[in-house]
Amino acid sequence: MSAIATIEVGAGPAVLLVHGLNGFKEGWGPLPEALADAGLRVVAADLPGFGATPPLPRTSPEALALALAPLVEALAPVALVGHSLGTQVAMLAAAADPARVRSLALLSPWVLPRPRRFPPRSVSDVLQLPLVGRPLACLAIARMRRSPERRRAAYLTAVARPDEVMRDPALAALLQEAADRLVGADLRAIAGWAARAMALDVRPLAARLRQPTLVVTGMLDRIARPAGATRLVSVLPAGRLLRLPGAAHFPHLEEPGTVLPALAESLA
Repeated sequence: MSAIATIEVGAGPAVLLVHGLNGFKEGWGPLPEALADAGLRVVAADLPGFGATPPLPRTSPEALALALAPLVEALAPVALVGHSLGTQVAMLAAAADPARVRSLALLSPWVLPRPRRFPPRSVSDVLQLPLVGRPLACLAIARMRRSPERRRAAYLTAVARPDEVMRDPALAALLQEAADRLVGADLRAIAGWAARAMALDVRPLAARLRQPTLVVTGMLDRIARPAGATRLVSVLPAGRLLRLPGAAHFPHLEEPGTVLPALAESLA
């Protein structure tokens, strides 16, 4: 198995950042530096098939969590921070090795299986089609990523106030980089991860997690609905919920003044 590509900042108790679909280790904005300033050693990883880490033969939340296991062991006792579909990976890693994971923070968690809709109205719906879903989804993403405007729109629709984002040079550049990275993304890794993740109900898994867990949800999130975060906290033995009325799918980028101090306090 190939080594996981990482970048690191700070010193102190370790925190491992687990990105979401098509994420990358440099894509966390001000979060790593804020946690480092709070006295933490922050390690951001590229999951297999994303960024600088080679892909796995088959990509799924379970396979990604298994690939992270050596890094979790090396950093233990470690806190895990997951975003979006990366929250599933973080929870699976914590459940597999609870003695080495001291706490979790789950940003915009994907909690409940996505209902199947027919006829499909989005790439997410296409992914759920039996047999042909993944190949057709790869074709749809390949077509979409040829258009710079459609790539950028895919990320801007995930934030609550796109106009504010575009007025912030650092944030606008970060989201543009994420959109541009889609051009060279591994479509099989994307489709494999998303297809399995969208069918996964993490509540039985969450009920086994004894670590203190902060769940952060943007109330305007149309990708990972806030109702899922509420249900997640209801089954976590040591969970607490931070709701952000003005944020959507990237709360740590949209509301850093609230989210970053809460994360630092929770993970320190």
